[in-house]
Amino acid sequence: MEYIINSKNLPNNPELLSNINSAATRLFNKLKNLDIDNLTISEYIKNYFRKLMGNLKGTIQKYCHLLSLILAKNQKVLEDFIFVDYGGGTGIFSLLAKELGIGTVIYNDIYSISCHDANEIAKSIGNSAQEYICGEIYEIIDYCNQKSIQCDALGSYNVIEHIYNIEDFLHHLRLLSQNNLVVVLGTGANPFNPVLKTIITKHHHKREFVTREREFGHKEGDSLEAYVIIRKKMITKYAKNDLEKSELDHLIRATRGLREFDIKKCVQNYFDTGNLLKNPDSKFPTNTCDPHSGNWAERLMNPFDLAEILKKEGFKSKVEIGVYGSHSRTLYNVIGKFANILINLIPQKAIYFAPYYILYGFKE
Repeated sequence: MEYIINSKNLPNNPELLSNINSAATRLFNKLKNLDIDNLTISEYIKNYFRKLMGNLKGTIQKYCHLLSLILAKNQKVLEDFIFVDYGGGTGIFSLLAKELGIGTVIYNDIYSISCHDANEIAKSIGNSAQEYICGEIYEIIDYCNQKSIQCDALGSYNVIEHIYNIEDFLHHLRLLSQNNLVVVLGTGANPFNPVLKTIITKHHHKREFVTREREFGHKEGDSLEAYVIIRKKMITKYAKNDLEKSELDHLIRATRGLREFDIKKCVQNYFDTGNLLKNPDSKFPTNTCDPHSGNWAERLMNPFDLAEILKKEGFKSKVEIGVYGSHSRTLYNVIGKFANILINLIPQKAIYFAPYYILYGFKE
């Protein structure tokens, strides 16, 4: 099957996998013929979508893997299934879910422009979700309560590494349903893969210390100014008295990974007590977030720590391993196939080769 990559964590359900593969094939054919320039959407989504189109097959394969895990325990007919695509971006996950025949798909993103644009893309190929909700997990919970909806699953890819308060997010997931609930959260911010970790820490350095010029496809709302400069301005604004340079430098370092509201609290606490609030990321000190929005720059987190949080929230949780899909570059294809062999042959070391990990949770 072209869109199902062999993996030890795939469900033992040939019919499900075949149906997902068929849906993926249809979706690929719809999207490859889509003229994105004729849609009334933002330059940000146009730019992002073009990047996905450069490796469309590999992108869809990834979502097929996630969707197979979402439906592995499903006992419902698909028409009755309710799926939340969290932080959906261009909406590829939602498009695949609709193509498969999932009855209710709820698309969500914190960025209102993404919600509009994902809807436009979906309408253009006839795969619209039932709802497009702008906001965070709280808005989805409110919507479900208002509509008396019990969700069956929530899934995402490359979202959890941006969520400002990941513990709070994981805590609220259980409120999506009083019945069975599956959570599948994939991310390429894998701290155990040394190659990925090196790339991501370099990205952290750029966001922290380098001010960028605006380019085509920039996401409005994301700061271009170096985060360290932004925090310096915020600290200076909230300081009651003049700070010594050493104090200012200390506060700038100590507030790395905090957004404005918490930076203000940190400054206040420093003047009141002489102490600093605990930095949220001592395990991965290069992590940094946009002080205005709280959007983390590809945050590195230990997935096994996240799995423990889910367990405390009543989920049976585990960390699943992602696999390499097709790539437009031949060399990457060869490397990916070799890495997949190692992932399947040495499962206890697989996370060190994996292109992404998946935080999986099931609540009964």
